[in-house]
Amino acid sequence: MNVGVQDSNQPMKWTWTGLPTAGNVDMTKSPLANHLAVTQLDPVIARELPESVRLPLVRDPVISGRLLCYTWFYGRKPWMPTFFPPMKSWAIRHGIDLKVWQQAPDEKQFKQSPLVNWLRIFLDAGHDWFMYLDADVMIHPQAPHPLSEVHPLGVLALAEPEQKKHRSEWASWVKAHFQREVTSDFIYRNDGVWMMDRATAVKFLSYCEQHMLPGNNDAYYFNLWLHDAQQADKIEVHDLPQKWNRLPYRAPYVANVPAWFYHCSGANKGKALEHLQLDGFLPQAKAPVTVKPWPAEANQERLIAMPYHFESDPWKGESLRYSLRSLDQYWPEDWPLMVFGTHQLEWLIDSVYQNEPSYPQALLRSCSMAKKVLWMNDDIILLENCNEVDMMIPLCHDDLIPTLPKLLRSENRWARARAHVTGRMHHDYGLDRLNDFSTHTPYLYERDHARKVFDLFGVWHKFPIELAYHGLLGSTGKPCVEKATWAEKDDPAMRYLYVDDGCATLEEFTAWMSKRFPRPSRWEKTLPV
Repeated sequence: MNVGVQDSNQPMKWTWTGLPTAGNVDMTKSPLANHLAVTQLDPVIARELPESVRLPLVRDPVISGRLLCYTWFYGRKPWMPTFFPPMKSWAIRHGIDLKVWQQAPDEKQFKQSPLVNWLRIFLDAGHDWFMYLDADVMIHPQAPHPLSEVHPLGVLALAEPEQKKHRSEWASWVKAHFQREVTSDFIYRNDGVWMMDRATAVKFLSYCEQHMLPGNNDAYYFNLWLHDAQQADKIEVHDLPQKWNRLPYRAPYVANVPAWFYHCSGANKGKALEHLQLDGFLPQAKAPVTVKPWPAEANQERLIAMPYHFESDPWKGESLRYSLRSLDQYWPEDWPLMVFGTHQLEWLIDSVYQNEPSYPQALLRSCSMAKKVLWMNDDIILLENCNEVDMMIPLCHDDLIPTLPKLLRSENRWARARAHVTGRMHHDYGLDRLNDFSTHTPYLYERDHARKVFDLFGVWHKFPIELAYHGLLGSTGKPCVEKATWAEKDDPAMRYLYVDDGCATLEEFTAWMSKRFPRPSRWEKTLPV
């Protein structure tokens, strides 16, 4: 596999991040194991999603044919560094020989079609199929190898959606430059993405060499050569399926259907990409990530971790006090505890408190301190005995993917964070179902897997680690039917209580809690009366 630059006048300066290793997808591994690079687009907040926003994941068979793929950069367009990284990642992932043809925007060579040179290189190199991609084609992170499908021999190209207008203008161009009339039954084709087999290329090349007028539209050339070759040699021309060349938001094509290749033709390519993200066809590529280094690991087997943010606590530490008392009473295993907080409460013993200024830092610190971490929150109260075995199968709600429209439209940062992780799991890792593991109950994390999650997703305020953690593990979970609200706190069937900020007054809260958990925990100081 080779990804290279051909005939470069001046090297283009790209910055590559997150590219996968070379080679075809390993069919013995799950989609999660075949980590894919993500497109480098700016994050956006999305609108309504269609019912399905991604084509079914294609597991590539063993590809017997060799594909040479060309793309063409002329000039130094500001949008190019956005489109090329996913294209390069796709080629690397599938072992596709991708070449980039560059031309400086001088007067003589600007937009002079290099197709003759491409086809000569293709035939000399011994590949079986040739494919061309416009530089403004955005490739979905899960796009398969084009030869994973069986294509008829000949030329495969999309019928131009504005065929009547474009064909008329093209026919006038042919008449003006070559004094010829085109046949009435010829179908004008879009040249943004097209393919042809080796035998067809031999015939096609002879017609390419007959007409060269520098400075003219390359789509016009392509259709002229296609017209002549089709008429004289009877080469086969077939419709390229739209999933390989979706022209978004252009009639008569339906916009709200998924594709592997999105051809963002037109002047405002950034707006087209934004719409594709807004409508859910492409993933949000950048997380609201706070990049932090992985802390030094501590040689500790187990830990109970409790983040605590005093400034946003309506209970002024009382929820933390009774959460710890519930742990002391109902978690029989003797696990060390650490509260990662922004303010040490006077009743909390010094040895279990560590100052951490933020949620991301507390999450990183806790997962680095022990091989197994029970992650709690100060508003979670245990109502009956629990142990490590109980936590091995996570609790969950229904599939999150159908709820993406609501999450993406939300002004709530927590909802948008869940939308980001869900979209990544769906688009980047091929999951068509992701149970909602954000149940606000205790979570059990193992350090090695947690670190992989941070490496892949980063960490930020409101990061829903439980979704990424259990999604990457492929967990199915079990229904969360044992978590009580404040109104259900006395229900004997409930195992956990979630204390919502506004569920009661402080007096009502402390009265019920002190009656239920009167005994101080081992982590409380004995204060003078």
